[in-house]
Amino acid sequence: MEIRRNKIDIANAKIVFKNFSGMEKRKDGRVVNDAGNRNFNVILDPEQSQIWWNDQEVTNPDFGQELAANGFRVSIKPGDEERPTEYRLPVAVSFKSAIKPKLYLVTARGKVELDEDSINELDFADIIKADIVINSGRPYIDNRGEEKVKAWCNEAYFTISESRFADEYSFEQ
Repeated sequence: MEIRRNKIDIANAKIVFKNFSGMEKRKDGRVVNDAGNRNFNVILDPEQSQIWWNDQEVTNPDFGQELAANGFRVSIKPGDEERPTEYRLPVAVSFKSAIKPKLYLVTARGKVELDEDSINELDFADIIKADIVINSGRPYIDNRGEEKVKAWCNEAYFTISESRFADEYSFEQ
């Protein structure tokens, strides 16, 4: 596989399986997330979100299949008569590289840049809107011997729902 960086922009992304703190998570006695691995999943649905793949707008409802064919590890939840197939893209967040991601918490009072310590707030926040820029990493060989590409969060704006009291108790710092 040729090393080519791909970019995915998603406006109004639906975020699921949040682990911005990088906590170890277990399911049925096995580790499903190693400690220190910060990540989240984004639902790939061009009908709910605007998606651009290398600056080309995506309208294909099976875009997740296309990403999987390009080596991304996409989780597929088959649909039925009542709901379409759901494609979830795991996205990694790392502050260890030379180029740190630009991540922002957006409220009615403005935006605040999140860092390695403050990003944990997103695990329990009610994210009502997320705009995300994702870049592909270098291809790697997974534990099945298949060549894969990891999705990395490069930039994101997370708008959260606030209580009715948030404005009253916001003080200039």
